[in-house]
Amino acid sequence: MQSEDARHIMAGFGIVLTLCWIYVSHRHYRYTIRVLRRLEEQLPDYRATRAATRLPGFNSTPVIAYAIPALSGVMWLALLAL
Repeated sequence: MQSEDARHIMAGFGIVLTLCWIYVSHRHYRYTIRVLRRLEEQLPDYRATRAATRLPGFNSTPVIAYAIPALSGVMWLALLAL
């Protein structure tokens, strides 16, 4: 019984930590997008450099900001459900 209680406490803490992680990632992602847009508006050289070095395909930043914490949350929920 104690190991089950400990598992639920750890999973609950992990879920709360994941929600905090997603919140902070969301705020940082929005801030970064705003800074990049402002840099592109104010500095033509920066805009040209970004255009020349941008790789084809999808932007990986949302994956880092949202998908990785979400996968962590799924792991904690699975542990809680066991």
